[in-house]
Amino acid sequence: TRIGNAILSWSRKFQTVAVDEGVTGEHRIRKVRVIAGEPRVRTTHIEYGIRYLVDVERAYFSPRLGTERQRVARQVLDGETVVDMFAGVGPYAILIARTRRPKTVHAIDANALAVELLRENVRRNRADAVVVHEGRGEEVLPRLAPVNRVIMDLPQSARDFLGVAASSVRRGGVVHYYTIAERGFVEDAGREALEIVTQSGRTAEIAATRIVRGHSPGKVHLAIDLGIT
Repeated sequence: TRIGNAILSWSRKFQTVAVDEGVTGEHRIRKVRVIAGEPRVRTTHIEYGIRYLVDVERAYFSPRLGTERQRVARQVLDGETVVDMFAGVGPYAILIARTRRPKTVHAIDANALAVELLRENVRRNRADAVVVHEGRGEEVLPRLAPVNRVIMDLPQSARDFLGVAASSVRRGGVVHYYTIAERGFVEDAGREALEIVTQSGRTAEIAATRIVRGHSPGKVHLAIDLGIT
């Protein structure tokens, strides 16, 4: 509490100080403990000029992925149908809708509160190309297929749904696949991804591999762009 009050005294910009106690569960809920200031966990995050309403305790959002979101958005071509399987409050989907010219961006999430915030963020940012779906990504995506591009930013378990994503993408399309890989074994993660795609009845090539950030002392959050052939 003393540390929290000291932070509030240091800057008038801060209204709440909380301790991040980690992300858990299927919906990637972040456990947060407020130690000073206003007892609230909802705020507005601004990224590349877009304003997102976020609830840091009840809907997953990571401000540290802004550069990765922009990297993916810049690859979207005019007229594409894009699916974000695990959209959260919408940072990938809305950025794509506002900065590119897709036909449609389908944003899916199973967390009802995240979907509520997602709908509000779409409205606030006038992201008219975004269509919101509440449900499990692996169940909704096949009903939207075939699509041009799928984003799978659920690194802890995306491998379980990679086959569904690959089989839902048109030939020449892209799956942006995220996983947690051991440091020094990034190439193994790529080979595993290609094998999963093959098991789904499709084939793929690795267009790009990027370490997004460190995950733990021995592991990294890895992005693999898979070109479906």
